[in-house]
Amino acid sequence: ALWYENPNVLRAHYPAFAERVARMGYASWAALPLRAGGRVLGAVALGFHGPQTFAAEDRALAMTVAQQSALALQRAQLFEAEQRARLHAEALEAVAAVGLSGLPLNELLHELLRRVRDLLGPNLIISPSHEAILPNVPLENIRAMAEEATEMLVE
Repeated sequence: ALWYENPNVLRAHYPAFAERVARMGYASWAALPLRAGGRVLGAVALGFHGPQTFAAEDRALAMTVAQQSALALQRAQLFEAEQRARLHAEALEAVAAVGLSGLPLNELLHELLRRVRDLLGPNLIISPSHEAILPNVPLENIRAMAEEATEMLVE
């Protein structure tokens, strides 16, 4: 954590930043890391319009709030990742279900293409060589997803 009780102390360490803080009307400032799971997820900045003495109890309370905020942020990130993984698995199941549907080959290919487009998003382009191309998505990722779908079809 960084604790700057008056503008002179901040200016001595970070002159350019101190200037920005002063333009925002703050005379003292603190930055608290949001740490969870061994990594820094972000930071909380606290600005005060006048000089501020950060007593040990105030620092401890602020650090506790920052730690609790970091844990909440980490849980939210884990929840979002789990949701994305679940949706991805459901989409792969839908692709696999088409492969097991017994449709004629032409209909099967069209339905697979539609579902793969749904899975990969609206930026999917099929090249003349029938390779899927996505801007900013490495071809290895697309191939890995295709392999996952293939494995599901085989099971």
